[in-house]
Amino acid sequence: MIYLGLTYLAIEKDEYIHDRESKAWLARNIDSIRVTSMNEGIEKANDNKFLYIGINAANINYMPKLRLLREVTNDPILISTTSYTMQEQGKAISLGADLFGQISDNPHDNIESVMALINRLDERSNKRKESTNVINYGNILIAPDYHQVFLGETEIMLTKIEIKVLYYLIDNRGRVLSHQQIYHHLWNDEYQELSYDIIKNVIKRLRKKINDNGENKRIVENVRGIGFRVPILP
Repeated sequence: MIYLGLTYLAIEKDEYIHDRESKAWLARNIDSIRVTSMNEGIEKANDNKFLYIGINAANINYMPKLRLLREVTNDPILISTTSYTMQEQGKAISLGADLFGQISDNPHDNIESVMALINRLDERSNKRKESTNVINYGNILIAPDYHQVFLGETEIMLTKIEIKVLYYLIDNRGRVLSHQQIYHHLWNDEYQELSYDIIKNVIKRLRKKINDNGENKRIVENVRGIGFRVPILP
């Protein structure tokens, strides 16, 4: 099978390794996009279809978010490693990887391995999953459809309401959202006198869970007398 005009996604921090591999793929008219984190990779995979997604286990902490990556795409996921162990292979495969193996210094050998797998998975990889709501803000990654929120590489446990509020605020970052707007977004119900305290308590719990690690102070800003806002990152 010949793949023309397609692109693969490399989740890879080492520019030299990516350049070495991408040149060999370009000889087959296959381009590449490189990102340097799982957060970026999940966003790209959610919005695009790729020939395959390659992750370098030597410099990417991929395991905590591998299952989420599998949830947002049907594209083949390949984990390359310089320190192969059966234990890591078993865990990676169980979380959704299609191939886990030792990377070769010869990029053409790597291409042959990848293409052999792609041909076997072609039927599945050509079926596009429906787009999933995923949003990335600084070191925060939110996937509300799967009730998952990550701070860096660590998943934090939020309630469905807290996730919904956080996603709503980040999706509208830079805008001040009133208590009425947030309440209506959550429950599609008429704003009442007690609604103010309900929203206030949700924001309070949300701030505590996000700010416990000290990296996200003031992520949800209080705009006195109006509501709340998440600032636009510089």
